[in-house]
Amino acid sequence: GDRRRLLAAGVAGGAAVLALLVKQNMADGVVFAAVVWFVAWRSGGLAGRRLPGLVAAAAAGGVLTGTLLAAWTLLHGSSLGGVYFAMYPFRVRAAQVIAAGASAATGQRLGALLMAWLVSGLPLLALALAAAVLRGRLRGPVGWGLLAVLCFDLASVLTGGSFWHHYLVQLVTPTGIAAGLLVRHRVRGARVLGLLVVAVALVAWTGSLRASQADVGTAVGLSVRQASHAHDTLVSAFGDATVVLAGGLRSPYPFLWSLPARTLDRHFGLFESLLLSHRSPTWVVVEGHRTLDHLRTDAVGPALSQRYHLVAQLCGREVYLRDGVHRPAPRRPASCRASAIG
Repeated sequence: GDRRRLLAAGVAGGAAVLALLVKQNMADGVVFAAVVWFVAWRSGGLAGRRLPGLVAAAAAGGVLTGTLLAAWTLLHGSSLGGVYFAMYPFRVRAAQVIAAGASAATGQRLGALLMAWLVSGLPLLALALAAAVLRGRLRGPVGWGLLAVLCFDLASVLTGGSFWHHYLVQLVTPTGIAAGLLVRHRVRGARVLGLLVVAVALVAWTGSLRASQADVGTAVGLSVRQASHAHDTLVSAFGDATVVLAGGLRSPYPFLWSLPARTLDRHFGLFESLLLSHRSPTWVVVEGHRTLDHLRTDAVGPALSQRYHLVAQLCGREVYLRDGVHRPAPRRPASCRASAIG
């Protein structure tokens, strides 16, 4: 009845807000509801007088969920302004930085991302859904809604900029629902495609359990930890926050990840002033020659040379110690594939 529809719309609105707070471009619920309601209204399956009520119920569910999450955020010591900035204004600025700083590595990650998507078999299910909807074998607004979500998610993944493999997670839910819908309506070949995707997933999962995952940051951080004193401080330039975590030391530089550093400290003026101040870190770990060359093009290079000296090269990282501080040189780890933080 109408009450169930309104309740479902409210739950959908709340779920949409949750998804948007997990990842700001995961507007799948909004896209799905908008397309389903539009198609249902155009086909006569949904009376126009009911549509405002459903939209209002979805909005109410979203507001309620957002209010509860805002209260939880404040109780845990964060500010609503900070969360909003991290979720949206920062991402807009970061997207500009990513676009301006695209490199050969970016293209390689895009190729690897597309290959992983193709090998997974997910494109076959997406194509099967599109064919079933466009040819009328899968009738009703739900098929159109799922097709719209898949198109939106593909655009979202491709416009992400950095092209990391985990972007593909956004495609898992709509593709899984599409597979169930195709099997439910007995679309030809759907079961074979579903079994193929499951088989590929099982092979990949089994292989990942046996694979050794390199964690260079942990290995380097543990080496620095063994050579440091309790009140030492450490900065990883830039990104690879596991160096700081495994090192067990405080970082006086606020940006533990590369993208925030490149976005909010564009020319590394804050980093330079830190190196020249009384709060300068005891240790500085630089992530490879490319980062070091990048630092030398800004004002950070002279500051690093004036106050620090190279004490070790570990797993492709360069470790610097502040002049006047006496510590043993960090030992080369037995393996750069440390898997646990001690």
